[in-house]
Amino acid sequence: MAALRLAFDEDDERLSSGQPDVDLDGLRRYVIGGDREVALLYTMLAGHTGTPGHPAREFFAEHYAQALERWSAIIAARQQAGLAHPGIDAAEAARQFLAAWTGLRTQWLIDPGFDLGESVVTAFRRLTGENVMDLRRVLLDPVGGL
Repeated sequence: MAALRLAFDEDDERLSSGQPDVDLDGLRRYVIGGDREVALLYTMLAGHTGTPGHPAREFFAEHYAQALERWSAIIAARQQAGLAHPGIDAAEAARQFLAAWTGLRTQWLIDPGFDLGESVVTAFRRLTGENVMDLRRVLLDPVGGL
């Protein structure tokens, strides 16, 4: 657990430096720059969270609570900035995003033949409605829009 905790601490610094306005290119670079061995350890230990009394259960409960809080704040900040759709529930979108990221990471461990960073960013954009907000900006553009 200590190795994974250290990796998470380093990742936290690398990802956002405490900033709630994550740049999606930065997220892509972060995901691509991840260590395959850490991803494998994460996946293996996460499998033990269903075992009552296993230390991974408490560790991951804490990790997911912190991640959910962080990503909810990121999405809410992006909503305020007009980047994410204002009608979505930020906490629910964050929960779904974390689930998508975890699933994509597992698929990548099985078959690394796809761009994990691009897939994670695409999932984020879809779950937060950023693709819809992009379209809205284009349509409402006074020069080239409708």
